[in-house]
Amino acid sequence: FLIILDISRMYQHILQDNPTAAVRYYEAALDTFFSLSNNHTPKRASDVLPEHVREVQVSGFRRYTLRIAVFETGIYLIAAFAPGLPDAFKDAGTMRGLREVT
Repeated sequence: FLIILDISRMYQHILQDNPTAAVRYYEAALDTFFSLSNNHTPKRASDVLPEHVREVQVSGFRRYTLRIAVFETGIYLIAAFAPGLPDAFKDAGTMRGLREVT
C-alpha cells in the first residue's frame, strides 16, 4: 500500500509537465525498489533518522529518491521524493511513512 501511494503521488506530480516521463518514473521507481536486496544496503538517509532508514536514487531519474526501511523481516518503501526538497521536509515525510510500517 505505501509503495503505490508514494510512488503514485510522485507520478501525479511529474504527470503535470510530462506524461511520458511520469510513466517512465513509475516503472523505474518500482524496478529500483524491487531490485533491492538485503545483501546491498544503500546509504543512510539522514543522521536524524534511525540507522535502518536508507535512501536510494531512482534509476534513470537524477536526484529522485526513495527512502526505505531495512528490517530483518524485509525491505519497506516508506517515502518517495523529488529533487530540491529541504532535508527537514524529507525527514518529516520519512518519519510519517516509517510509523506506518512499524
